[in-house]
Amino acid sequence: MKGWAAPLLGAALIGLALFGAVRSPIPRSPALARARLLEDVLKAKNDNDPRLDSGFENLTPEEKRVFRTLYSKIPREGRNERGTVVYLLGRNLKQPEDWTFLREVVSEPPCLGLQDCSRPGAGDEVTLAYPALVALRQARAGGDIAELERVLAAARSSGVPAVARAAR
Repeated sequence: MKGWAAPLLGAALIGLALFGAVRSPIPRSPALARARLLEDVLKAKNDNDPRLDSGFENLTPEEKRVFRTLYSKIPREGRNERGTVVYLLGRNLKQPEDWTFLREVVSEPPCLGLQDCSRPGAGDEVTLAYPALVALRQARAGGDIAELERVLAAARSSGVPAVARAAR
C-alpha cells in the first residue's frame, strides 16, 4: 500500500481489535496478552490446564492489576473462575496491593447459591467459599508472616463460616 492508505488500514484494524471484531496478532501490551491467556484458560474450564502452572509465573504489577480487574468483572457466581484468579495472584505475592487483594477476597460477603449468590440455593459450603479459601491457602504460602496475620484477621471476621473456621 502506498501513501495514506497503510496508516488508515492499520488504524482501522487496531480499532476493530479493540472492539473485538478482529483479534490483533500483536498484543496491545504484555499484561493484556497474559489476561487473554487467562481468559482462554477460564473458558476451557479445565482445572488441570498445564498453562496454569507455566503461563503465569512472575506476574508484573501491571499484569496483576489487570487480573484484579478481571476478577472484579467475573460474576460472583463464578466461584471456580474467581478462585483460579486468586490462585494465580496468590502465587505472586510481592507488593502491598497483592496482600490487600487477598484481604478483600476473604472479606467478601457470603455467596449463598451457585445460581445466584444473593439467594440460598445449590452449592456446598466449600464451593461457595472457594475464592476466599484459596486466598487463605495462598496467603499461608506467601512467606510474609505479618501480612499473613492481617489476612487471617480479616478472614476470622468473615461472614462465611467456612472462611472464619479455616482462619482460626
